[in-house]
Amino acid sequence: MAKAVLLGMLVVFLVVSGCGKQNAEIVAEINGVQVTREQLDQKVAQFKNMFEMQGFQFEGEEGSEMLSLLERESLNQLITEALIYDEAKKLNISVSKDEVQSSYDEMANVYGKEVFKDLLKQQKMTEEQLKAEIELMLLQNSLYEQVTADVSISEEQLRDYFEANQEDLIQYRASHI
Repeated sequence: MAKAVLLGMLVVFLVVSGCGKQNAEIVAEINGVQVTREQLDQKVAQFKNMFEMQGFQFEGEEGSEMLSLLERESLNQLITEALIYDEAKKLNISVSKDEVQSSYDEMANVYGKEVFKDLLKQQKMTEEQLKAEIELMLLQNSLYEQVTADVSISEEQLRDYFEANQEDLIQYRASHI
């Protein structure tokens, strides 16, 4: 009897939790990884908060255009993050919880724990969200190091590239006009 009740509760839990995920609006799919509207909205809210902290007002036509730009950039960032996770998985690159915690602790110690918590609140970010950002950064760094480890460029290759692209690389500054 107890097994039947427990099994029934488990089925109800799985059905209820599955229903919420089925209704989630998918805004992008990258190599099988889905980006939901909720994830996009959270990323937009983070960017919007950063701009508001700098005094930008999201009012009128300019504010509406800026919000559209933030949504596109947020989606691009989520796609980039999915690609980083996917490539790291393919190359068996991972980051331990200890590495993430160590980086988190270093950041907290720089500001002091109370000031750090206040900064998180100002950014409207939880500890878990920051740790996810740290994990992504560490993965990205490890991925970069592994992919570029065997890359070497000779002086001749650099010179040839510079000569072929000189117009694009040289910038002029006018001190007085």
